Amino acid sequence: MAWSSCHQAAAGLQFFSTHTLGWDVLHLHRPPRTGRSQLPQILSIEALQRLFTPAKHPRHRILLMTTYAAGLRVSAGVRLKLTDIESERMLLRIEQGKGRKDRYVMLPPALLEMLRQWWTAARPQAWLFPGRPPVNPLTYRQLNRIFHLAAEAAEIRQGATLHTLRHSFATHLLESKLDIRMIQALLATSASIRPRTTRAWPPT
Repeated sequence: MAWSSCHQAAAGLQFFSTHTLGWDVLHLHRPPRTGRSQLPQILSIEALQRLFTPAKHPRHRILLMTTYAAGLRVSAGVRLKLTDIESERMLLRIEQGKGRKDRYVMLPPALLEMLRQWWTAARPQAWLFPGRPPVNPLTYRQLNRIFHLAAEAAEIRQGATLHTLRHSFATHLLESKLDIRMIQALLATSASIRPRTTRAWPPT
């Protein structure tokens, strides 16, 4: 098992024994973290185009494209609501993302247009990408299956995962000479941005 998996299991055992059962502090011997560091897998623009094309359902294709185009974490992508789209400011609001923080991320004009087309065709009521039943959002497991089916159809066999889309987003911005501090801001903009009155979304 990976070091992080062992560390998480050990922390759970310690919490259970001391806080739940009231036992004495549990001392576990954990080997130090290894110094290995692997570069993330990156998909080329051509590979991304092949990935998006074979998606059978428009919802699947647009969700994968949204995850990449906005540099979203998977948990944020599946839980987007209609009210999270601030089209006037060209921002997507991420509620209670990593670290239980609200954030804003970029909303490219081409992505906004695709989301409007998706809304016009499907008319989702609350969640932008509803699951089954529609009162619930799409789950991580469902999106993961969508990604791997599309990757298999696109003949992408490089060990890519859903998080590869976020890595690819950042790398492509870096390759286009965008300042790395700006990339960091686009990946997780501070919640200090104050909302303003925005035009109606979804479009009428």
